[in-house]
Amino acid sequence: MSNNQIQTKSLRQIICYIPNLLTAFRFGLNYVAAILFPSSPEAAGLVLMISVIFDYFDGMAARKYKQCSFFGDIFDWITDVLTLAVALFWWNNIEPELIILIFSLLCLDIIAMVCDLVCKSGGI
Repeated sequence: MSNNQIQTKSLRQIICYIPNLLTAFRFGLNYVAAILFPSSPEAAGLVLMISVIFDYFDGMAARKYKQCSFFGDIFDWITDVLTLAVALFWWNNIEPELIILIFSLLCLDIIAMVCDLVCKSGGI
């Protein structure tokens, strides 16, 4: 078995980690919330709250089952940014005069998460 086949099998196993499956579920919830929010802001808000609750559980599952991975860290980060973006645009739908504040918060969160990933990876 070559090194590429070993790495591919390892990646398949990592993708199927319980925390990554929970994160994939959250990703889907965010997509549903984004579709719902123009026509049903209340339902979109509920779906976002469920996504945030699952964010707590994916981290807990990663630590409990010792299924932490760099892939999972990045996947969780991308899903967190998506959650924040959908939540902020949902909030903008309610309070449109806050668009500059909302955009600033989104940018700040992205910058903080990029810095976190750079630190975890050992530098640029």
